[in-house]
Amino acid sequence: MSKRETKKANTKSSIVEVATKMFLNQTYDQVKLSEISAQVGIAEGTLYNYFPDKSSLFLAVFANLVTINKPALINEKLLSIDDFIDHIIKVLNYYLYIEDENFKRLYQTFYHTVKSRLLVHDFSLYNKLEDLSFYIYKEIKTGLEQFFNPKEAELTFQIIRNQVNAIYDEHMYNLISFEAFLEKVKQSLRYVLIRN
Repeated sequence: MSKRETKKANTKSSIVEVATKMFLNQTYDQVKLSEISAQVGIAEGTLYNYFPDKSSLFLAVFANLVTINKPALINEKLLSIDDFIDHIIKVLNYYLYIEDENFKRLYQTFYHTVKSRLLVHDFSLYNKLEDLSFYIYKEIKTGLEQFFNPKEAELTFQIIRNQVNAIYDEHMYNLISFEAFLEKVKQSLRYVLIRN
């Protein structure tokens, strides 16, 4: 990596680091890009070379926090559909349960504010949202491949992924508790897997 590329990578990392502290301690509307650029020691216009708007910077912060220190769970051998369902519930609980209030607020901001704004303007951002869920989905897919042939596993995976996303949206929009989310996922998984 050239000196120029190293400097750019360091600047981007500094922007995300400063923005992370701000988004964790302030509301979305309170965070100002001008304050972030001042703390990093760059012109505000330079910040826009890295992140075109506040939503895209928030998404970078969110993606970093969601995946940081979250290695995949050990892929154990699953002996039955019930083992698989229990494993997925454990995975969802590991990745999605939030105790820290500031972090929980960040999730709420993502769902209530940023997600809808981003997707309205740029459909390609669905791919970035898929990346955020990569770790969870990888665990689900790996488990399915123990029970189904590749084609059936892929089809079943698509159904389960869509259902888990829809149920999680209910939780993030405060329609159901996290415990109710896990219970609904359990029921949904059992219905899909037994039918197949």
